[in-house]
Amino acid sequence: MKTKKIFKTILNISSYVLIFFLFSMLAFVIISNFSGKIAFIGGRSLMWVKTGSMDPTIEERSYIVVKRSDGSDIEIGDVITFKSPDPLLKGAYNTHRVVRIDANGNFITRGDANLKEDDYAVSKDRVVAKYVRNLPVLTIFGRFLSEPIGIVTIIMIMVVTCMLVYFPDAKKVLEEMKQEKIKEREALIEEKIQEEVKRLSEENKKG
Repeated sequence: MKTKKIFKTILNISSYVLIFFLFSMLAFVIISNFSGKIAFIGGRSLMWVKTGSMDPTIEERSYIVVKRSDGSDIEIGDVITFKSPDPLLKGAYNTHRVVRIDANGNFITRGDANLKEDDYAVSKDRVVAKYVRNLPVLTIFGRFLSEPIGIVTIIMIMVVTCMLVYFPDAKKVLEEMKQEKIKEREALIEEKIQEEVKRLSEENKKG
């Protein structure tokens, strides 16, 4: 019995952790896709790279780790994330490699998969982060969650997990409610019987 209780406790804790992880992943993907902002924790952040302009260093639709930068620590060869000065991108974040630095101290960038340099130089004040490394495992989850089937699957897993965790307790509560209703019905029947017995007794006395 004690072993069963311990196993149930471990299962519950594991389920809570799984639900939290799946919910966090789902929320992070949604926020990443729609907010267009980078949130740093301890000077580091995760980024979802949509295009393949940095292939093979960074594959299309990949998660990467970046660290906050104000542009002062950037050297030629570094991969940086910056608010693009390209009017077509409307200030969106871009992640490209610094191939040279011009006379004004601006960074000239180019995607590893691109044949030519970017059309617009990047000033230091536009730099927000410096590339650290790829996250292959998280990328697999990210690609899966970025598809409608992935989101539906995760929601279904969360629902099933919740059912497995809470169903025994819910069943117990429903059973207790059922027993309570049975007792109330039996008490009501007993009360009616006593009333009928009393009525018959009084009629017999009158007769």
